[in-house]
Amino acid sequence: MTALTNNQSSFYLLDRMTIRVSNLQDTNYAYEIAHLIKLESLKPNSGLCIRTVHYLCDKIKAGKAVIAFFENELAGFCYIESWDQSQFIANSGLIVKMKFRGIGLARSMKKMIFELSKEKYPNAKFFGLTTNLGVMKINSELGYEPVTYSELTCDSEYWNECSNCQNYKVLLSAKFKNCLCTAFLYDPSNSDGQNQHVKFQRKFSLSNQEMKVFRLIIGGKRTSDIAEQLFVSKETVSSHRKRIIQKTSSKTPLDMYLLASKFQLTEL
Repeated sequence: MTALTNNQSSFYLLDRMTIRVSNLQDTNYAYEIAHLIKLESLKPNSGLCIRTVHYLCDKIKAGKAVIAFFENELAGFCYIESWDQSQFIANSGLIVKMKFRGIGLARSMKKMIFELSKEKYPNAKFFGLTTNLGVMKINSELGYEPVTYSELTCDSEYWNECSNCQNYKVLLSAKFKNCLCTAFLYDPSNSDGQNQHVKFQRKFSLSNQEMKVFRLIIGGKRTSDIAEQLFVSKETVSSHRKRIIQKTSSKTPLDMYLLASKFQLTEL
């Protein structure tokens, strides 16, 4: 899997696979996406809710979805939902065509929709319900933590939409306190080092993207790994690295790590 462009709204997977933020023209694929979601929702314990074409079109037109193509063929889709006046965000409807599974497409889409969600809703809590082991692993990588259902949104509209799921009877019998799905939550305000993170970023005038690169460098990531994770080119990562060196006077990854340790960032 290789990032080949410095455009943060898209990147290329396996040369001919493109993942990007949706636009108005992508509404042409809404019927196919709705059909794929419906087929997947019928599988035992899928946890996916059926969505109407109209609902999906609204997400696509608003740029609140990530869509994948192999050349001109639809390969995958995922969208953003908001609840409780945007206090809670969910990345839902993750679907990958069967023939494109097993190449890391779902992971790449999940990471991209996560970054898009943080950009659009920086103060929101992100949550999800899933029975899929692969999605659980990806959630853990992104910083989600398993939680009880009581920590999720109280918005009745969200829970009413669960009626489209095959497991809804289980949820009802448990009085909405549990189900077959595992609940996950990402709360940006819960990080003990969040304030230090902000202070450090402001002190050295690092952009959000430079800060992401900095944290990945001190985490031992190589340029190619950082490019893949942030959906940018290796050249872009190198440019960020040069600016980080200029701003922090840290010439090596060890210098950066020692600086981060001084500001108590190494636990982030």
